[in-house]
Amino acid sequence: MEKFQIRMQEEHLRFVQAEATLQALQKLHSQSQEAQKALALEFKNGLQMLKDSEIRKQGMEDDIQQVKEENKSLSELNFSCTISIKNLQDEIVNIKEMKEKLEQEVALKSDQSNALQQHMFDLEEEIKGLNKRYQAMAEQVESAGLNPECFESSVKDLQNEKAKLKDICTRDREERELLYEKLKDMGKLSKENAVLESSLLGLNGELEGLREKVKELQESCQFLQGEKSILVAEKAILLSQLQIITQNMQKLFEKNTLLENSLSGANIELERLRARSKSLEELCQLLNNEKCNLLNERGTLVFQLKDVEQRLRNLEKRFTKLEKKYLKLEKEKGSTLNVVEELWGSLHAEKRERASYIRSSEARLAGLENNFHVMQEERRLGKKEFEEELDKALNAQIEIFVLQKFIEDLEEKNFSLLIESQRHVEASKFSDKLIAELENENLELQVEEEFLVGEIEKLRLGIRQVFRALQTEPDSHENKSGQEQVPVPHILNTIKDLKTSLLRSKDEEQQLLVEKSVLLTLLEQMRLEGAEIELAKQLFKQEYEIMVDHCSTLQKEKHELLEMTRQLRLEVTKKGHKEETLEAQLQTLQAKVENFQDAYVVLHKENSKVLEERRSLHKKVLDLKEEKKMLEEENSVNFHEALAFSNLSLVLESFTIEKAAELKALAEDLNTLFVINNDLKEAVGILEENLVMKEVENLHLNDTVQLLDKELSEANDLNGQLSHQIAVGKDYLKQKTMKLSEAEEKLEKTEELNLQLCRTFQELKMEYEESKIVKENCEKQILELSEGSTNQKKEIVGLREANEILENEILCKAIEKEIENLHMNETVQLLDKDLCEAKDSKAQLSHQILAGMNSLKQKTMELSEVEEKLRKTGDLNVELCRTIQELRMENEDSKLMRENCEKQILELSKDNSNQKNEIDSLHKANGTLEIEVGILSEVIEEHRIREENLNSELQERSNDFELWEAEAATFYFDFQVSAVREVFLENKVNELSEVCESLKDESATKGVELEQMKERVSSLEGEVGGLMAQMSAYVPVVASLRENVASLQHNAVLRTKLLVESNQQYKDIEPQNYLHQKICQDSREDQSTLVPDGISELEKMQTMIKEVEKMFVEETERLAIEAVEKAMVEEMERLATQESTKTPTSKWRFPWRSKS
Repeated sequence: MEKFQIRMQEEHLRFVQAEATLQALQKLHSQSQEAQKALALEFKNGLQMLKDSEIRKQGMEDDIQQVKEENKSLSELNFSCTISIKNLQDEIVNIKEMKEKLEQEVALKSDQSNALQQHMFDLEEEIKGLNKRYQAMAEQVESAGLNPECFESSVKDLQNEKAKLKDICTRDREERELLYEKLKDMGKLSKENAVLESSLLGLNGELEGLREKVKELQESCQFLQGEKSILVAEKAILLSQLQIITQNMQKLFEKNTLLENSLSGANIELERLRARSKSLEELCQLLNNEKCNLLNERGTLVFQLKDVEQRLRNLEKRFTKLEKKYLKLEKEKGSTLNVVEELWGSLHAEKRERASYIRSSEARLAGLENNFHVMQEERRLGKKEFEEELDKALNAQIEIFVLQKFIEDLEEKNFSLLIESQRHVEASKFSDKLIAELENENLELQVEEEFLVGEIEKLRLGIRQVFRALQTEPDSHENKSGQEQVPVPHILNTIKDLKTSLLRSKDEEQQLLVEKSVLLTLLEQMRLEGAEIELAKQLFKQEYEIMVDHCSTLQKEKHELLEMTRQLRLEVTKKGHKEETLEAQLQTLQAKVENFQDAYVVLHKENSKVLEERRSLHKKVLDLKEEKKMLEEENSVNFHEALAFSNLSLVLESFTIEKAAELKALAEDLNTLFVINNDLKEAVGILEENLVMKEVENLHLNDTVQLLDKELSEANDLNGQLSHQIAVGKDYLKQKTMKLSEAEEKLEKTEELNLQLCRTFQELKMEYEESKIVKENCEKQILELSEGSTNQKKEIVGLREANEILENEILCKAIEKEIENLHMNETVQLLDKDLCEAKDSKAQLSHQILAGMNSLKQKTMELSEVEEKLRKTGDLNVELCRTIQELRMENEDSKLMRENCEKQILELSKDNSNQKNEIDSLHKANGTLEIEVGILSEVIEEHRIREENLNSELQERSNDFELWEAEAATFYFDFQVSAVREVFLENKVNELSEVCESLKDESATKGVELEQMKERVSSLEGEVGGLMAQMSAYVPVVASLRENVASLQHNAVLRTKLLVESNQQYKDIEPQNYLHQKICQDSREDQSTLVPDGISELEKMQTMIKEVEKMFVEETERLAIEAVEKAMVEEMERLATQESTKTPTSKWRFPWRSKS
């Protein structure tokens, strides 16, 4: 009964221990479920992060759409520009076509004049031949020795012929006069063509000038609409001024000499303007280069955006993969739950399988942990890639802002963010390394556990062998009791092993929880940094919008400068072309004049010789003509003088009108300058108030800046410089007011207005440049302040990161120490328990050693090995104690370091707060300064616009003067050319009169030859009629022959038709029908033709006969082939009868025959 009670107690203890193990397993299961829930939460957080990334992606896509819309607007602008260019090209083409038509007309007229000259040369040659014949006839008459009566009759006849010739000469003279008038008309047409060409060039230039003027007028209309109300009020004053101007007009005629001097001054100013135009062209080249760089940067940004889109797609693919993995994990979770339910049923039945199941569950947990680590790594990689893409997008935005000078702050901020991200990446890598080390240590501990389990199993086997040896003794009850006592320590050992595994799993879970807490802190920091990045992004967007507006203004200014440079280039090119054309014309005219002079000298000599030989009457006529020429030249000179005086009068009238307009414009400018002066005074008052406020702020800043380092002292120095520059700006404004007062006093003198305006424009340009320099200095100061703040932020961030790294290291070391201590304590406890159990077993077995000495020897060997292991473990414990002491010392040192770091961080945070306050105050001061600079820039832009308007007016006036000079020069050259042409044409007319006389003689001889030719033609026509009658007799014979040949051909075709097989009937009938139709058509044509061509019909007959011959040859060849085929068919039939076993070949023969 006592034994039974003991057994019941033991079974009760076992049951209690089993319930404790079940409760521990339930706790483990609940903890695993909580871990799974935590993993699900982390997965949801990852999904939220991905959603945030998608939202950011949508923002990036919106930015891309905005960029695309900007590109569309730019393309539309380009399209409108191309349309305008095409319209201009069409106008130029039309003008070119007009020019070509005029050139063609000029070429036709020149060809006509050349033909007339050639005709005159031919007539001269014929006259020379006639003179020679006349001399020969005279010699023959003298050699013949005619009678005086015959001679008298011949003389009378000659006199009659002379009278006739005189009549002819008079007619010729009339014709010459008509030709002379025609030549004059030709000369006028050539002059008109030259004038039209010059006017075309002028019109082309004027068209371009008018287009540019239209643009300027469109711009000026907007400006004039605002000034219209002022002009209405000033109209009455201007009317009184106009009356005074009309009285002063007479005085202005006397001051023309002074105006010539002013023109020379205007030329000097034009040279200055040309120098300015060169500088503007250089600026335009620089702007074009900048535009090219911007386009290249834009292409790179587009390429980077495409890369970002591709990476986002890859992230989406990875996200889908993660979802699949999450589903797999859920399935595995369900499987683990099923396995746990099976464990509930199999706890009492299979204890050994429980250990294997625990191992498998540990392996699965390790796999899940590995999967979790893989998921974390993938998530980190995704975050890294997302951060890299964000950094690239930020870099792309930064590259867009490179044109402006504020971008340096943004670049430094991005650089600091990159450094922070790199440090976070390094921290994550460090945590990964720690995790890997912990996993290695866990593996080592598992190996040690397996080794110890193996040793324990060996001890159990030895104990069982001892009990088996004792079963042979008579004390069977004792043996039974020993056998029944054997499983109790075994169960206790297994329970202890389970407890140790549970403790280990708890330690591992604690490690995982610590790691999770670290990761959660890192994620929170990353989220905060992401929020800061988003705020920075919004600030960047605002700055981007500001910079876009600034860029738009700069682009407008750039377009205006480009238009100015184009206008200047066009004017320069026009002037160059005009100068080149005028120089070429001068050279050609000089060469022509020299040639004409040489020809004139030669002709004059020849004319002098001819005049000496001719009669005195002819001399009188020439004298009269010369007098007439002199009178015409005098008339032309008088006409030129009258034109010159009229041109001068027109120029003076236009000049007076322009001066009146200038006076109006100057009066308007005075009013606008008064308004601007008042605005400037108000702005100066505002600036003074702002300066007082700034001086107070600077005093506060000086009190606060004493706590800062050298960088903030430099910033205060820069603020002092700004205040000094503002004082300089005040001085400049005072100077402007003085200059404006001086301008009001000097406006009374109208002649010196242009010089004063030029001086004021130069001074305004200098002031504009100085204001630009002031603005650049302000921007530099702002940049330096931002750099100082960014450096301080970098230092603070570096200290924070160092503190975080130290904290992480301290935590990791503490965790490692605690884990090692726990493992060592557990191993020591296990060894102590094993030793106690071994001693108990030895005490129990000491009474039974006599029966089992052999087994005891084996056991002693095993115990010696265990003792050696225990010694080793004791040595390890000593070393572990030493290491623990060292780690405690290091922990205390780290705590001290941490406290020092925390103190430093607090001090730095205070300094940072002070610096932030100071930076905010500086930002406010900079904002006020930027507002003042904007006001000054607007005033300067107004002055610049006025300067541009005045420059355009000066250019227009200089262009008008140049046009008048060019037109006067062209008129002068045209008159000289016309005078030379008149002399040349008179000489030509004299020559033509002589040539016409010779032409009349030749025309008479040619009339006789024409009559002879007509007689011959009539005789040849009679012969042709006889031949036609003969040919008409041959026509019916040829037609009958043709019909016979056609019938012969038809018969040959019918013969071939009868012989050809049925498969080719339709194909052969078609050519027969075609031949029949052809014959019918030929017969119809023969009937229809009234005058047949016999030669063509005979040729057709020959072709038909050749066709018949070909048909007969083909028939003979075909008959021969058919005979051969028949022989082959007979032979094949014989072979077929002999080879009855094989398939017949008749089916193969017939298609072969049809094919042949």
